[in-house]
Amino acid sequence: MRPSKAILVSCLILVFILAYTTASKLLNWPHYTRAMLAQPFTDWFNQILIYAIPTLETSAILLLLINKTRKAGLRLTTVILFLFTAYTAWIFASGKDRSTCPCGGLFSQLSWTNHLIVNTSITLLALLTTIFYNSSLNIFHGHEKRRNADASD
Repeated sequence: MRPSKAILVSCLILVFILAYTTASKLLNWPHYTRAMLAQPFTDWFNQILIYAIPTLETSAILLLLINKTRKAGLRLTTVILFLFTAYTAWIFASGKDRSTCPCGGLFSQLSWTNHLIVNTSITLLALLTTIFYNSSLNIFHGHEKRRNADASD
């Protein structure tokens, strides 16, 4: 059994968002690295994040696109988006919202309030897609077990 079309559409939306932001970072590398170095972390941690974020985003994209790794891709995407959302909430709540957003493309133009709303929405999409994807797999596997048991009787 294949995941529903709604799940696949949600995965494609997540792929598009991740691909767009990753490409924006890579295509405007000087801006991205300057913005990352201005984040309120230690320099060494910012240096790690400069490379880790696009690498994780690209990994999530690839995992989401391959049917056999989609479950792992959804989990990774959900974790990444949860961390981005938690970071955005922390920036907003701590009053550090004057720092430059290192996101790529149109997302970098959002206020921190709008960023938090958008990130929360995308994170919920990823979380719900992960839950429904796992449910569809569990339903399928339960159905397979019943079919195999019926065939052996």
